[in-house]
Amino acid sequence: MADNIQDAISAFSDKLKKISSFSEAVLKKNVSEDKILEEKIRHSAQVLRANVANTYRIYKSPFAALGKNSSRAASIEADEQALFEAYSLFEGAMELNKRAGEKNGGTHISKVEISSPLAQKSCYTSGGQFIWLFLWLYFEKNCREYFPYFSEREKGWELCFKSPANFLFEGREKEVFEIVKSEFYS
Repeated sequence: MADNIQDAISAFSDKLKKISSFSEAVLKKNVSEDKILEEKIRHSAQVLRANVANTYRIYKSPFAALGKNSSRAASIEADEQALFEAYSLFEGAMELNKRAGEKNGGTHISKVEISSPLAQKSCYTSGGQFIWLFLWLYFEKNCREYFPYFSEREKGWELCFKSPANFLFEGREKEVFEIVKSEFYS
C-alpha cells in the first residue's frame, strides 16, 4: 500500500510539474505571440516592399528587366507611350483652354474625352495594374500637373485626368506610391 501511495504521490507530482511547465509555456507563448506577430508584420512589409520594387523595375525599364525580345516589355512600353500621349493631349487642351479663356473672356472647353487603347485593357481599368503606368508617368516623365485615372461610363471605361488636389489614391496605391518614391527617387 505504501508503494501505491508513493506511486500516486509521484504520479501527482509529475502531473503538477507538467501543469506548471504548461503554464510557463502558455505565459511564454503569450509573450512570444506578440513578437511573432510583430515579426510577421515586419516580414509582410518587407515582402510588399520587394514586390513593389520588382514590379516597378519592370515598368521603369521594361526591356532591361524582361529582355530585348520580350513581347511583354513591348506591350508595357506601348502602354506607357499611349498614356504619355493621352497626357500630352489633355495637358495641351487645358493649356489652350486657359489661353482662350484669357483672350475670349469665358469661352472655354467644358469637357475633354480622350479615347485610349488603355481603356480596353481590364488589367488597367479594373485589375489594379494601372498604378504602375501612373508611377512611370509621374516619376519618369515628370508629368505632375494632372493625374490619370479610369472612370466607368455607359460605353465602357474612359481615361480621365484631374488635378493632384482633387485626386485620391485607392486601396494600397498610396503605399505603393510611397514605396516607389523611397526606393527609386529619394
